[in-house]
Amino acid sequence: MKKLLFTASIALSVMFAQAQYYTLSFPNAGQNPGGVNTEATEFPVGGGIGPGWTTILTTQASPTFSPVQTLPFPFDFNGTAVTQFKVSSSGVLTFDLNAATPPASTAVTLPNAGVPDSSICILGLNGTGPSDNIVTKTFGTAPNQQHWIHFSSYSASGTDWTYWSIVLEETTNNIYIVDQRTNGAVALSLGIQFDAANALAVNGSPAVPSYSINAADPGDNSYHTFYAGVQPMYDVQNVSIDNSVFHEVNTANTITGTIRNLGSETVTSVDVNYTVDGGPAVAATVSGLNIASGASATYSHPTDWTPTMFQTYTIETEVTMVNGNMDSNTGDNLASIDILAHPPAVARTPLLEAFTSSTCGPCTPGNINVGNVLSNFQGEYSKVNYQMSWPGTGDPYYTDEGGDRRTYYGVNSVPNIFTDGANGMNSNSYSAAAFTSAQDQPAFVTMEAEATVYKDVTYEVVNGQLEVVDSKWVLNSSSWFTPLINLPASLVAHHAINEKLTFLNVETNGETQFEHVMKKLMPNAGGEMLSAVNANDTVMLSNTHEFVGDYRLSNDAGDPINHSLEHSIEEFSDLEIVFWIQTPATGEIWQSYHEDVVVGDEVSNLTTIEDGDQTIYVIGTDSFELYGEGGVVVPLGVNDNSIRSFKVYPNPANDVVYIGGTEGMANITMFDVQGRVVKQVSTQSNTVQVSDLPSGMYMIRIENNDMITNTRISVTR
Repeated sequence: MKKLLFTASIALSVMFAQAQYYTLSFPNAGQNPGGVNTEATEFPVGGGIGPGWTTILTTQASPTFSPVQTLPFPFDFNGTAVTQFKVSSSGVLTFDLNAATPPASTAVTLPNAGVPDSSICILGLNGTGPSDNIVTKTFGTAPNQQHWIHFSSYSASGTDWTYWSIVLEETTNNIYIVDQRTNGAVALSLGIQFDAANALAVNGSPAVPSYSINAADPGDNSYHTFYAGVQPMYDVQNVSIDNSVFHEVNTANTITGTIRNLGSETVTSVDVNYTVDGGPAVAATVSGLNIASGASATYSHPTDWTPTMFQTYTIETEVTMVNGNMDSNTGDNLASIDILAHPPAVARTPLLEAFTSSTCGPCTPGNINVGNVLSNFQGEYSKVNYQMSWPGTGDPYYTDEGGDRRTYYGVNSVPNIFTDGANGMNSNSYSAAAFTSAQDQPAFVTMEAEATVYKDVTYEVVNGQLEVVDSKWVLNSSSWFTPLINLPASLVAHHAINEKLTFLNVETNGETQFEHVMKKLMPNAGGEMLSAVNANDTVMLSNTHEFVGDYRLSNDAGDPINHSLEHSIEEFSDLEIVFWIQTPATGEIWQSYHEDVVVGDEVSNLTTIEDGDQTIYVIGTDSFELYGEGGVVVPLGVNDNSIRSFKVYPNPANDVVYIGGTEGMANITMFDVQGRVVKQVSTQSNTVQVSDLPSGMYMIRIENNDMITNTRISVTR
């Protein structure tokens, strides 16, 4: 399950003082500064501008300034009020509106004569690519707004593309440089230049790296902060509570957290208290620390907390004193977390959703890497591969439903893999640690599923011959789950039909076989919305899909399979069903399950009855014999036709089936599509209850007064 709070890096962040600012770096922060901008995507995802963003500069062949922009709130830069700025396509925001020549797209040591006065620099960026834009958006509410200036899909030496932002903050006058997404590696010059002789640079300039990965949410973000004013001696930021959001009831729980020293003095002790659901504070002094200025460290509160009920508790911690002195900035001293106290959990089966394509060169090593990692965890995971429509012509097994899942996750590059609905990453970076981290999360739902696929054939007599007039494969699935805790409403159950191994979608990337290829989502990509479920209640779900028409291999991804007319199953004996439950708003996956699909016996409207040495063929209410080498169909005479005098109705049925034409006691036997007996009754009432049977196709056998009828009936809900 997704972590509810970020964990701050304990790496040292270096600071320098110049004029009215000091700077600290927050590598691997796992969120945006202040948490004001929590957008799950970063412009652009899949092309196009996101809601609320305004483009101020598009692709430029050489460094160019944007038009002058007006700030949406009052802001002081280096002690001087500013109201307007402009931005260059080389990564520089300047308040010097008279600057005529934009800096070159080169990472240089600051200060530098080529940089205008009063500038904020991400030097080394260049906006020459076809998708490169500078866009702006204001987040938050007064008096705590942030104005974001975002360099989207930019290039830098050694990288395919990278995303960065300069952020101006209302009231505090703080400046942030945010490291958001990078595909490759960068070496940049980050800092503020006051004039040609004075600058404040981030440690490592002009070769500051990117810490981010190719993920569209803030969970991989880092940032560098330029604080307005003089650095205080005693200032500790309460970064996070680091406990798991799950804890077993009636067991001791040590409250742990991360704090960061934003002051100039080394921190040796802090006073920390915690409360549970707003109750009395549990106070303590945590001593023996040695946290240098700019560094982070973890602590453990000496007094444990033991939850006693199955419920969600809100834990809040507060840092009050630093080295026996009052903290200089109380605005960042609180942290909170919701912890679910639960009964003993069950083992988790992680769900891996991979986005790949047979026309994607990097997908080949990515898929090999994922396969090598998962070879150590056979049977311990569920997997769904969505074949994508790019690059080039894309994978022939691309489906619109796979495209819907791509849109849901905001995926705009392949190969990409998500684990339990989170932490999307390039498949080449996937590791055993990523898998075990997901597997170690407790699960509170047990799940099972089974599925059968069978051929459904319709016969008719055509010109005296018995012929197949329709044939299709039908897959029926039954799945059920039992939560250990109360589940909220509006969760979604998803069912994927995968072909475990395919060979016919070979294109340009060298791969010759593809695993866990999603061929159909049941009932569709939206899944099935669930109502709230109480702990220990079992919920049953049924799904059916008919693979109508013939197999077709698409010409390319622009010509996807139309499921109402055709299918792309290479081998019906090689299918699996994957079942998972997901929170649509967050992507959080509660549990998954996978099972091979069993191939059942063929089902048809043709019944054969052995009557001594005579074989009788029955279609509907008509009975026939076959004569001669050509198999000519001959209807039975009136006397023989009595063998089909029983009537079964309605068909389909949902509650009761009526049997007409019986006299006295009749023995009724019903079989499912796998040939298993599901009901046997002896009745004189001519009725059979079917309301307790799952939806699906059944064979019904009627025995009465030495006469026997076998026919097919459908049960629906």
